Amino acid sequence: VATKLGQGIQFQPFQLSYAESGLFGVRISAPNNGAKLEEAVSAAVVQVRKLAESGLQDADHKRAVSQAKSTLAMASETTEGQLALLSSMVFQSGPASMTTQELVATYDQVSAQDIKAAAQALVKATPSSVGIGNRFAIPRLAQL
Repeated sequence: VATKLGQGIQFQPFQLSYAESGLFGVRISAPNNGAKLEEAVSAAVVQVRKLAESGLQDADHKRAVSQAKSTLAMASETTEGQLALLSSMVFQSGPASMTTQELVATYDQVSAQDIKAAAQALVKATPSSVGIGNRFAIPRLAQL
């Protein structure tokens, strides 16, 4: 989606776990241009809805798992990445007890159906929006 929208558009999913709940979202970065930002936010919403309705094709699922595993493995090669992984493990699940290889292997357990179910839950949830920068360029939730 980002390549279709042009330079300067970035999408980065995030997930934060809490004791009995969590927060999942997509961080969207765009040039200080209301039209581009609105287009990027709308494209993200369309993609999540599409994923919730039809799920992932097998090839897309395999590619996504491979990309996630690769990203995690490469991040673990830098000091900054190691600190991020360690802090994530500590804050989400107690003491870090998994090696990077063990953590990477858990990605194979995520099925296409799991991803579809997560997207369906996301679509059903009450959305929220946070913006940094020109607040007038951020589309209102009612518009999405």
